[in-house]
Amino acid sequence: MHWRYSILSLVVVACSLSACTRYGFGDRRTATTGQDARPETAPTDGARDIADIATPGDLTNDGPPAVIAISTLAQDWATPNTIRWSWQVDGETDKLAGYTLVVGLSAQDVRASQGSAKRWDVQQNPELGVFQLAGVQGNQVITGTITDLLAPDTVYFAQLHVTDTAGGTSSTTVVQGRTARAANNAVVLFSDDDTQGYSIPSTLALSSRRPYQGKFCYEYVSICPNTKPDCWENLRRQDIKVALPALDAASFAQAYFEVAVGCNGKHSYWSSVWLTFGSLQNDFFSYEGFTIRCNDGYRLYQFPLRVLKSKSGSLNASDAADGVSEFNVGGLWTAGATVRLDELRIRW
Repeated sequence: MHWRYSILSLVVVACSLSACTRYGFGDRRTATTGQDARPETAPTDGARDIADIATPGDLTNDGPPAVIAISTLAQDWATPNTIRWSWQVDGETDKLAGYTLVVGLSAQDVRASQGSAKRWDVQQNPELGVFQLAGVQGNQVITGTITDLLAPDTVYFAQLHVTDTAGGTSSTTVVQGRTARAANNAVVLFSDDDTQGYSIPSTLALSSRRPYQGKFCYEYVSICPNTKPDCWENLRRQDIKVALPALDAASFAQAYFEVAVGCNGKHSYWSSVWLTFGSLQNDFFSYEGFTIRCNDGYRLYQFPLRVLKSKSGSLNASDAADGVSEFNVGGLWTAGATVRLDELRIRW
């Protein structure tokens, strides 16, 4: 089987030049416990404001001829601690062995995979070990991944490698991206104190077991019908009525939604988050098609507000000014697995 797939970019990433500190549709709203109510499409948002700095030797391959080719690695969007990268791929889908994305503070480190360079592969990002996201209504070829634990307002260099089952390797040129500046403001959606409103499903409940921070988190144990090994569930808190200040264009461009998710069982390869706002409760704004890693620990996810989309279009500052009425994390959870949500905020 031969295929070709690419992701397009629609939104400009806004980054400041200040110094940084180093640290690290189908309707889904009616889903009930154990039912498959999976979103149908995935977003293709982001920016490709990238400097291509390839040098001779970037694409060399001393092994067998590659049967899978990758190209056009680029940054789609960034938050202070994450960058989403995307690429184009062409080749035989059943020959994929895996991807490795190398990210570092210099092109030299990335090419040599040493010094400041860090490697993201299937151990860090499970989606890098498959060619299509599992559990989707229709198949979505892997053409992007999110790197986390990055420093704010920092230039990063990246190179992607793909290996096929015969040992052939294809590599992109080294490209440059940049994280957004650190946030100075935040509105808490949840942190320890139970929110207003209610949960859907009702078994998503406040728990003192293993919070990400503080004393409490929201916890859910997956229940699947008919002995199914896994099932889709949207984990929602509705009518939370959290006010947001009016954000000007610059502040909205920097604003992002943050949530810590912890889970065990199988990874949720195709996942989604959404927010609803004030009078727009029937129009939810989502980011879809990313993987939630379930390794019995937490991971902090960040999504720019500007990349959240609804059936009527992208979220804008005037929509957000109505205040947050609901948050949701949706995934394909293993039967009996525990999922925890904690420390949800809007930052800018």
